Amino acid sequence: MKKIFLALPVLTALFVATPVFAATINVIPTTTTVAPGDTVSVTLSVDPAGASLSVVKANLTYTDALLTPTAFTFAPTWIPVTQSGYDQMGGGTLTKTGGYPGAVTSSTAFGTVT
Repeated sequence: MKKIFLALPVLTALFVATPVFAATINVIPTTTTVAPGDTVSVTLSVDPAGASLSVVKANLTYTDALLTPTAFTFAPTWIPVTQSGYDQMGGGTLTKTGGYPGAVTSSTAFGTVT
């Protein structure tokens, strides 16, 4: 019984000490004017907010009746993660996941959506 009681404070300390970061994905430009049938490209940028990120998963939602993404290109250095649930484009959702060797520590381009 003593071993169980000694392990609980250690496990509790591990869960309490886990930091949570509020990284953001920014869309550049933030606004644009287009007409029906126009092609537009926007850049997604990762702001790690002081953290060190080696993997980023971007989830964007859009109105499927107004927009149709046709392509996504990762910015240089990013390595795509193309597993189910990590890579989707269509039906009102764009999900792209990529790894960055050495980690991102400042605002960095993630990719371009057309």
